[in-house]
Amino acid sequence: MKLAAPIHLALAKINTALVHGQTEHLADCFTGIDLKQLLSQQTLEEVRARQKTALTLFLATLAVSNDVDPQPAQFWLDCYQSIANKKMSGSLGILDSNNVLRKTLQSLASKEPISHKDALRSTGSPENWRHAFELLIDFRQWNVAITLTKVLQHRKVKPLRWLEIADVLVARTDVYFDFSGNPQIDVDYLALEQMFKLCALAAKNTNSNQVYDGLIILQARSLELAGKHDEAMQLVNTTLNYKNYGSRKIDMARICCKSGKYSTALKHLDDAIANYRHRSAESEDDSAIDSGLKAAVRKDPQFNAGHASIALQHLASICNGKNLKMFLVSGTLLGYAREGKLLDHDKDIDIGLVGWEQQYDICMALQESGLFTISTQFLTGQKSYCIPVRHNPTGVWIDMFLYHRDGDQLVTGLDFFFGYRQTFAFTAFELKPVNFMGVDMYVPENTDLNLQENFGNWRVPDASYLSHLESPSATDKGGQSHMLTARVLALGNLANKKPIKLRKVIQVLNQYADSPWAMKSETLAHMESICQKMEEEQGISSMAVPEMELIHA
Repeated sequence: MKLAAPIHLALAKINTALVHGQTEHLADCFTGIDLKQLLSQQTLEEVRARQKTALTLFLATLAVSNDVDPQPAQFWLDCYQSIANKKMSGSLGILDSNNVLRKTLQSLASKEPISHKDALRSTGSPENWRHAFELLIDFRQWNVAITLTKVLQHRKVKPLRWLEIADVLVARTDVYFDFSGNPQIDVDYLALEQMFKLCALAAKNTNSNQVYDGLIILQARSLELAGKHDEAMQLVNTTLNYKNYGSRKIDMARICCKSGKYSTALKHLDDAIANYRHRSAESEDDSAIDSGLKAAVRKDPQFNAGHASIALQHLASICNGKNLKMFLVSGTLLGYAREGKLLDHDKDIDIGLVGWEQQYDICMALQESGLFTISTQFLTGQKSYCIPVRHNPTGVWIDMFLYHRDGDQLVTGLDFFFGYRQTFAFTAFELKPVNFMGVDMYVPENTDLNLQENFGNWRVPDASYLSHLESPSATDKGGQSHMLTARVLALGNLANKKPIKLRKVIQVLNQYADSPWAMKSETLAHMESICQKMEEEQGISSMAVPEMELIHA
């Protein structure tokens, strides 16, 4: 469920107006918006999945009155009004007292769960059961949802019914499994694992092998986020019909990282690399490997510097209004210092804040503006180092790096989806005000030193620079986190067929060949041979990649 940036912005503005009772601002939210897209069932499903009750009622009402998918919109409007008013609304009033949908609506309205005994007496059409299950998932009533699935299991219903439940769950996976790699606080992952398990068994019984594979992977991911790492590992390791060997090894490595078994994780990643077979064209195998490296696409691959400028201006305006000193860092600071603009090849905006305590003030201000969306999993107090923020009008992502004071240094970092952290230490700095792109903001006073510590000779452009591996500021050179990052980047560049960056990774791994976490020479040689094939196919000379001592940002 991915919505276009204009729709995402409109929803954020409408929701903010509804939450704060600012109905006079609602009309402005529809300017330039495709009403059919805003009121579509896809949008309504997205809003429901994210527990936006007031927004759901508002959109469903508009959809009915504007004749946009009016029948399903009326159904969901009746359901949500029944819950809000604690009385069956519209056509739902004719449902029998034992109907599972009626019981579910009454349960959600009264906040009293349906007992197993009462669920056993429930009746209704397959559609009634599906809608009941869907509502329970929308409202995060995991225990009742499990109760209903156990009743269906007891009745030995047709596999098609389970596949319908699987459709409901799979449609919401980007809500349950987002790019952070962290569990959502309102998701019962053990309940989710049980539901995926039952759906997977049904898929197996119908010989739907591809569906079965996907559901098994989601079952393992649920166990992983529930903290049941050994069980998740066992499921991944013993499942025969897995995506492929490489993706299996990547999933096993990620689970090992989250359980603190970094050495074992490195071995699994090396196994994935050693068994990688180059294909001249894109293949399903490569897609599976790439998808195993990340939970969801977080950033817009078509980064637009103009859109990014708007996002930065909105961010600076909000920070200045709250007297919060936001400053440019990393690639955004590099663009300011070297070119006087955002870098064209950037993928996001990088800004910094000194002190982890500021995360709550800035995130509250950004959320209230309706212009930005923040995932709360990243607000972890003293443990927070980087908080991704999405600019709703443009879809541009902004990485907010929190700098922690450590003696005469300021330390920031990044928590990888794999479950480990990489940190970067800079000489402590004061801030100086600047005007960048017509907006007042801040930069480190020792800009030149800060950029040297991040990029080396930052004045010489190098679009293939891998900051996570090459930055002088990295605190764990040759250590576990550094070498884990090298493997993750290697697999990503193998899957995406990017030989220039892959060669950079090879250079780093060669540079730290004496590290206890170094890659075996035969695995490095295998990767080198694949890199050469890619270069030949793409007409790239290996000389196009500078040696390590000449690499600059």
